[in-house]
Parts: sequence; structure tokens; C-alpha cells
Amino acid sequence: MKKLNQIEKDPQITRSINPMYWCFKCNVPLLSTHCDKCDSKGTYCAQDLKPVFQKEKEIYENFLSIRLPNGLFRSKNRIIMDGTTLFRYKIDFQKLKLSSIEPINLIKSRLKNHAFETERKIWDKIRESNKTILAKKEREALKFIKMTAQKHKERFKVISFSGGKDSSVTAILVKKALGDVPLFFSDTTLELPETYKFVEHFAEKYGFKLIKDKDNKFFRSSQDFFDLCTDLGPPSISYRWCCTVFKAAPVNEFYKTTNKDFLAFDGIRKYESQRRTKYSKVSRIKKIPRQIAAYPIFLWREADVWFYIILNKIAYNPIYELGHTRIGCWVCPNASPSNCFFRRFTHPELWKKFEITLEKYAEKYGKDKNWIIGNYWRLRRSKKDKVTAVLPCQRYSNEHVSVYKLKEPFNEHLLEYFKPFGDVRIEKTPWSRTFVVGSKNPFELSGIIDGLRIKVSLNPENPTESKKLFERQLTRALNCVNCGGCAGKCPFGAISIVNNKFTIDSEKCRQCKKCVLSDCIALNYRTEQKVIKK
Repeated sequence: MKKLNQIEKDPQITRSINPMYWCFKCNVPLLSTHCDKCDSKGTYCAQDLKPVFQKEKEIYENFLSIRLPNGLFRSKNRIIMDGTTLFRYKIDFQKLKLSSIEPINLIKSRLKNHAFETERKIWDKIRESNKTILAKKEREALKFIKMTAQKHKERFKVISFSGGKDSSVTAILVKKALGDVPLFFSDTTLELPETYKFVEHFAEKYGFKLIKDKDNKFFRSSQDFFDLCTDLGPPSISYRWCCTVFKAAPVNEFYKTTNKDFLAFDGIRKYESQRRTKYSKVSRIKKIPRQIAAYPIFLWREADVWFYIILNKIAYNPIYELGHTRIGCWVCPNASPSNCFFRRFTHPELWKKFEITLEKYAEKYGKDKNWIIGNYWRLRRSKKDKVTAVLPCQRYSNEHVSVYKLKEPFNEHLLEYFKPFGDVRIEKTPWSRTFVVGSKNPFELSGIIDGLRIKVSLNPENPTESKKLFERQLTRALNCVNCGGCAGKCPFGAISIVNNKFTIDSEKCRQCKKCVLSDCIALNYRTEQKVIKK
């Protein structure tokens, strides 16, 4: 069986990233090994490059107290001029400042022989030196878009638009290849203010339709990020629960309103992270089951994207001019150290709001101040503080029947979580209200509402697996944070979060149990999880 995230293998998937070269004769960076303008062979320069924009340059000038020229490029913390290192910077997160690793006098000596040129002249030379490779990359991307759209012609086409440089290039390429395809912006509620403005500006400038809900607003999660941080702990590189709740859930909510299957063109690039190196150019995403994602610029480097944007005069998010290398949630734990610095430096009021949340968590779990300032919160791998919620009552148990004694009364709302196992029946007697769920396939659950005991009759053909399934679902019910992550995974649209409560529509539910077997935010990430004691 083909893996979901590898349904269409790309033969280039295993190739390593091609580095950047420099033509010292024309004094420009090269996207390939040869210069189109003078046919000189380039010399290795860096793994990848980002242009240093005017406002970012001014930040370096203010910290270093030195005037810098145009035409600078950045590779991580290395500033490059004329194909070699001008200086490298280090970050002091305690004082929130940048400083040069090299002595200032050495930087000044390197600047003496530099010919100061205008931005326009520099980029005119870059165009002439890279026109062949850029044209080839555009041609291949357009061909890929057309072929993929034809192969999945029955699917509704959208462009996943984040407001970042990669999705801007992808949108322009898709428009060139297919014409009118709408933009879908999933509002995580954690975007920088500039991003919201740019999304609207980009759509208007290039004539894209922006998909919105019935109230003319972007689709977004109903959850509050800071409230969930209390239940789940702040997100980290290992615990990225935020992506499910604030990115995947709004997409699934939109798809549910259309009753269609989708082909989404996305600006994901292979070399952005180690995780993405495992992607294919056309993929299925487990968190968004009704979507196939296609990545037209999957093998592009950051430099490829920037050269294409600048030389084609494509609009881009102004946040990049302030030193940011990636656009997205401003709390993202996957941000590089440089991005962590620039988001705190350029948007201190937003960072302070998140810092308060981090301080509460740090105080609760005995973390010092450096855990926050040094960005060690991004590496959080907390152990779950297990609280016994349910105890098997051995006196009434046998191989096929178990009676569980609860610490808290079994409330009626918990029955919602067991609807995937069968019909829910509630019976009233003069003394109590009893319930029955399921039909022993895989189990039958019964008990008294507001009572402390429930009885589970297991499938006699497979009691061990039935018991595991029951205990998993009960643990899920006890720990649910109503994030909505499971709602989009239901192929029949039966799951919803109504008035901040998990709800299953019995008429829509087909008892396929996909929601039961899927990953769950509360099960995986909740810091103080109520569990069944083994």
C-alpha cells in the first residue's frame, strides 16, 4: 500500500540541495555553477542566500554603528558582500541586541575596496547572470502545475496562501498556468498584523478571489491559543499541537462546508526543515483527509524564490524587510534563533503577551528565567503528570466483563464520545437514569448517569483489543480540550464543537471509528492527563 505522504514519488527527492555560487567577474550570486552573462564558472559561496533589505540593513548599522553598502546577502548569521563574509553576528537574547563576531576595524577594512552600487544596477546584473536557470525553474513549475491539475481534474483547485514569500510565488505560478484559482488563507489567529494586510493587498493587486466564510471573514479556529497553553503547555518543536488546532482545523471546517474533494497548491519547499525532506511533490496530509497537496516550488531554494520575486517585481510581505526569514505564527517554536530575535525585536508587544504565558508555565514546573529568554521553551519535552481517573473494580470483573469505579460521576455528555461504537439509549426509572451504548462489537457500555460505576461487556472474540479501544476512548473523553482537531477527520462531517463542547450528530455518524483511531491532541500533549491506571 502506498504511504499517504508519498503517493507520488519524485525522482529528485533524494538529491541534496545545490549550493550557491558567486561570479567574481560580474560580482553577483549565481543560482547555478555558471554565469549567463560572462560564462565564468562560479565559486562556492553558501548553502542558500536571502537578500538583506534596506530596513534590515539599518538594523545592523544601528547595532554596529557602521555604514553598510547595498547588495548584501545573508546566510543564517553570516552577512555576505562580494561573495565573501563581511561579518557574522551573534545574538544576546538577555539584552536583545546583535553584535559582530569580527572586530569592527576588520569589517571597515573589508569595506574599503568595495564599489558602492545602486540596488537597481546590482539586480540588473543578477538578472543577466541567472536568466537561464530562472526561466528553467519557472517552466518546470508551470508544467508540473498543469500536469497535476489535469491528473486530479475532478478535484476543486485552491491555493493555500499563508502570506509568505513561497505562497506568493506559488500563487503567481498557478495563475499563469491555470488562470483563476482562489486563495485560501487559514487564519491561525496568531499572524503578524502586517500579514493580514498583505493577504488582502495581494489578492486585490493580482485579481485573486479570497475564500471567506458566510460572515466575510477568514476561516479560523474558535479556540483561544493562550487558553490551550494552560491545558496543553506551550507548543514546542516536539509538541506542535498548535498546527492541528489552528491550521488544519480551519481548513477542514471550510472543506466540510463544500462537500468537495480538493487539490491545494502549496508553497512548501523541501529544504525548509528536516521534516519536509520526507515529503513528496504531491502528498496526502493525514490531518486534512479531503485534500491532496501539490508543491510546485518544492525543490526551490530560498534564493530561487527571492530572485524570482525581485526580478519579476512580485509583491511580498513587508515583514521580510525587517530581517524575518519565515512568515507564519509569531509564536512558532520552529523559528530559527535569528527569527526568534527579530520577532521579539520588531514586535515586542506581541512577544510580551506570549512571555506571560511562558512565565506561568515556567513557575509551575520550576523553570528559570533563562528557559524563556534563551528560547529553551522551544525544546520542551515535559512528562505527563498522570492523575488516576478510573480504577478497574476487580470484584465485579471477569475476562469479558469489567466494572469500572470512577472518581467522578459519569455525566451524560461523555456519551457523545461513545456514539461511534453504536446507538446510545437512555432509560429513565423512578430511581435513576441508565444508559447503554453499543452492542459488544467491539463492546457494550452501560451504567447510571451521575453514577460512579460503569460496566463494559467486551467482544468475546477479541476481549483484549476491545478493552484497549474502550480505555483509549474513555481517556480521550476525560481529557478532551474541545480543540476541533478531530472534526475535520470525520469523512461524514458528523463531529462538531458546539458551544465549546464535543458533539457527534448520530444521523451523520457511520461508526467508521476513524475519529477513535486517529491521533488526539489531548491524548498526546495534555500536560496533566487523567488516565486509566493499569
